[in-house]
Amino acid sequence: MRRHILSIIIILFALVLSVVGCGEPKTPVPTDLQSVVITLERTACYGYCPVYKLAVYGDGRIIYEGTKYVKIVGTRTASISDDQIKQLIDEFRKIDYFSLKDSYQHLDATDMPGVITSLTIDGQKKTVNHYHGDFNAPKSLTNLENKIDQIISSDQWVGSFYE
Repeated sequence: MRRHILSIIIILFALVLSVVGCGEPKTPVPTDLQSVVITLERTACYGYCPVYKLAVYGDGRIIYEGTKYVKIVGTRTASISDDQIKQLIDEFRKIDYFSLKDSYQHLDATDMPGVITSLTIDGQKKTVNHYHGDFNAPKSLTNLENKIDQIISSDQWVGSFYE
């Protein structure tokens, strides 16, 4: 009988731990889409890596600033739909962006570009500095960076340096 009760206690304890460990992601859902700001900055490498910044605002505005090795150097503006903004937020939430480390800067390889992303929702801000030579950085972070470019169609400004 004691063994049976002990088994039940252990099972209940394991269930409690599993429920506590499966809480909501730390990345918030915006109460006001207007509070959202998403940024992406691609930094230089020792080659021809595109260098540019993007800012996406909750009202749909996009501000692009191309610096070098891009099709368009200078500032451009565009806009995206509310659905696209929500899609971007979903991408951040899928990887629980707010639970990532602030920096992935280990030099496993040199001469690589970096990407700095940030997400602001309802006054809460998270920034992640990602050097692409850090092989311990989560692949999901690189996928997010690429997804941002894809959703806002940054290729219209970035293109290929050799075009």
